[in-house]
Amino acid sequence: MENILGLIKLRIKRGTNLKVCDTRTCDPYVFVTMAEQKLKTGVVKDSINPEWNEELTLYPIMSGNGW
Repeated sequence: MENILGLIKLRIKRGTNLKVCDTRTCDPYVFVTMAEQKLKTGVVKDSINPEWNEELTLYPIMSGNGW
């Protein structure tokens, strides 16, 4: 296994008063990147006040050149 330094847990709770993307609502999600890692929540259909209540976990890895 590579040089895993630990883990970072992100608790994605909700969004409020998001900008309308379509004519009257949007289909929001949260997208997180760290180095080569990419994580995404589920899509909440037709909401400008979405609730995810999801936990995403990132694993910081020390490469030969640092982060």
